[in-house]
Amino acid sequence: MNSQARELPSADLPTRKRKRTACQPCRDRRVKCDNGRPNCQACCTLKQACVYPDESASKSTSYDPGSVEILHQLEGIRAILDQVARAQHDSGTASLFKSHSIPESVAKSNDSYSTPAGYSPRGQDRGREHGMSGTNGRSALNVPSVNAESLLHWPKVIEVLGTPVVERSFLLECTLDMTPASAPESQPSSSQYGMREDDYLPLCQRFLDEVHVRNPILEPNDLKRYAKEVTENGLKWDNKSCLVLLACALSCFAVQSPKEKAERSDTTNDTENGLRKEGSSYAQAKVYYQTAQKRIGYLGTSLLDIQCLYLAGIYEKHTLGVLQAWFWIEQACSRLHAYILCKGRPTGVYEENERRLEQRLYCSCVKAEGEFSSEIPLARSALVSLDYPDPFPSPPTLPAVSSESPDIDTQDILFSKSQEQSWLYYLAEIALRRTLDRALPIVYLPEGPSVWMESIEHILQLSNQIDGQLSAWYDHLPPAIRPSVNPQIQPSHQLSFFIQGRFLGARESILRPFLYYALHNESRPMNQVIFSRANEYLNLIRGLIIHLSKHERHGALWFVLRGIWSLSIVILTTVHAQIDGLHTPTDWPELVRISSEMLRAWSSEAADIRLMYETLVRAHLAICREVGISAEVAD
Repeated sequence: MNSQARELPSADLPTRKRKRTACQPCRDRRVKCDNGRPNCQACCTLKQACVYPDESASKSTSYDPGSVEILHQLEGIRAILDQVARAQHDSGTASLFKSHSIPESVAKSNDSYSTPAGYSPRGQDRGREHGMSGTNGRSALNVPSVNAESLLHWPKVIEVLGTPVVERSFLLECTLDMTPASAPESQPSSSQYGMREDDYLPLCQRFLDEVHVRNPILEPNDLKRYAKEVTENGLKWDNKSCLVLLACALSCFAVQSPKEKAERSDTTNDTENGLRKEGSSYAQAKVYYQTAQKRIGYLGTSLLDIQCLYLAGIYEKHTLGVLQAWFWIEQACSRLHAYILCKGRPTGVYEENERRLEQRLYCSCVKAEGEFSSEIPLARSALVSLDYPDPFPSPPTLPAVSSESPDIDTQDILFSKSQEQSWLYYLAEIALRRTLDRALPIVYLPEGPSVWMESIEHILQLSNQIDGQLSAWYDHLPPAIRPSVNPQIQPSHQLSFFIQGRFLGARESILRPFLYYALHNESRPMNQVIFSRANEYLNLIRGLIIHLSKHERHGALWFVLRGIWSLSIVILTTVHAQIDGLHTPTDWPELVRISSEMLRAWSSEAADIRLMYETLVRAHLAICREVGISAEVAD
């Protein structure tokens, strides 16, 4: 066809209208624009400037071109965030009605927490999702806001501290400020402190006696066999040598014998002596750990590999390298998730033993990750969403030993009893953690503590139910590990000592809303039951501070330090508020001094602990000036 054939009279064609152009904000967000003038409906809803490309620049003459470009980019980012929020909302709505089974052996189901009419059910749904049965594939970001940073947003705490010291996390914001210059000037070497082959077996035995008893994720006989192989054949670049090195590193921190721990002084003024860095033992632990680190890169997804990653996380927790500990724990969780999905349910005798190790690793990884996620605003792995069939790990079959048996050595009897107590503690701790994982999300809602002001009566009902479950858990503890509920009575056995701290900490988190209500209630009539609960809380945290001040270096030290800081800030806030009827401990200056001493002793090892210490000292001095007393604060 020639050009003349393609030409048609213009009269035969309809008049072509110019296509309407969307406004620039809608174009940036890639959403449909109704082309409303002067402002489209979408821009009116978002309360933002509506600018069309064909309009003159007079509409935005108040901004220079660079500012306009920045605004457009910000609107694009906002659009992306809106899309993510809508996707999360849709996912949450879909999972709202999904039921999650909770093992009856742990505690009653979530339905046992009766939610009164008018109380938001969102926390209850979060409680179901946060349990061991999963989160419908979604990673939990901030689980219940019981962490130290949540106190910074209490109005009464702001009156004491001023504007929040950090936005979201002491740990993360201090980590951003760290520079390579803050690293140690010299690194310990194996030649300086020595890694003798004859030490592997005794150090691994010390690890089993002092560290493994709190978290029995491996088989003691396996570790001893690996240690013998390393002693006889030397270190290799395999997972067995890596596990032995990590066990040796952790054993260097266990410098006290069980008898010495049982005879620990009841005084509270020996913080510096009890919490100092252990000199050569600390340096030697670092030698073993650095040697193990060179082998971590060769690890895969076997259970032995995952044990190594988990113990690396435990080591970092001992040294307050919390963020690196989180990374190792997340690696262990991710690889265990892959292992379980690939392995399936094993059969046979050998595979049943492997299954027992898998159960322990699963429970320990989920518990460790849950404790971290309540303190660090980072996403969890997919392991928690796995519908794992076993509610508890299966304990090992302990040999029936008796002191009357002539063929049984006394050391075997002691080891059997120690292993039994270890497993009683391990199972009790898992049960308590799961109870809190279901209970806390229905008390600590996403809306923050301001919800407590409107729903305190409902919180009271819920706390009574949760308190009943905590009491039932305590009453069923075996006598071998059951501590006194009185924090003034310190157990002589280390496992009972840790159980006591767990129980007191659980009750503190349940009673905290009542103190918040008493501090911030200015217009509502005060319920005397709620007021008595607030005073019960103040009495509890007095004993809890004394308990926490006796902790030494262990895997949960970072959580202990954050806990003692939080309790001290609460006490100072209560002194500042001067609420009639609230019985602040009369020895509050001494309690805060004890907390400051402990934080100062460990502040050289972690920048976030240093910042918390400095914040507490400023608050302590301010409150002492306010009430007209002198403050004794360590430099």
